Amino acid sequence: MQYGEYILKICGITSGANLEIIRRFPVTYFGVWYHTNGGTHELSLDQLKELVGIDSGSAQPCLVTLSDDVEHLADVLAQCRIRTVQLHGFVLPPKVSDLRVACRRRGFEVTIIKVLHVRNGRCFEKNLVTAYKLCGTDIFIIDSFAGRDAIGSTGQRVDADAARLLAQHLYPTPALLAGGVDDTLIHRVGQHYAGFDIDSGARENGEISGEKISKLSQSTAPQRIEEYNVS
Repeated sequence: MQYGEYILKICGITSGANLEIIRRFPVTYFGVWYHTNGGTHELSLDQLKELVGIDSGSAQPCLVTLSDDVEHLADVLAQCRIRTVQLHGFVLPPKVSDLRVACRRRGFEVTIIKVLHVRNGRCFEKNLVTAYKLCGTDIFIIDSFAGRDAIGSTGQRVDADAARLLAQHLYPTPALLAGGVDDTLIHRVGQHYAGFDIDSGARENGEISGEKISKLSQSTAPQRIEEYNVS
């Protein structure tokens, strides 16, 4: 199945020092947390504006949020000049199209990523996938769900068979795998996904690690051909 170059997203970025590391590698997106109900790497609006103003090389910022207030999100994206947003919570499909319309009213287009939550091999939003696509979702992330207080960045892996079948169901919309991803996992299952969303796997003792990101980027490099196999 045809896709293109792998997407590598490193999440939970909080400082210029983090960006100094990231820009040395072929990272597609760096995730910045905003309105994530007190998440570990939560940023204020002022911190967000300051961070995205720092040179990040080829990596583009992605606003990661649990908020469903599309007008507020569109304002934040406009103010910070962020053009990619990850809807990490359990928002319904119409919110995707509402957000796109709100951004267009402010004069810009946005790439919308929607997280799909999987627990014990079951995707809670599977019956809504077609609606998410019709409402304009550009990319999906398949992530593990440990509970309402641990919606993401838990380091817990999604059941391999469930994730692979879900990626196949999502195709041709790109599907990224999240949840306990490291270079070993990428080597083993990389051909099934359009890329990976990584947080804990890019850290050493809780801090962003150039060595870890180097291994991750090397793991994806052999896959940077024009196809990924979800069969």
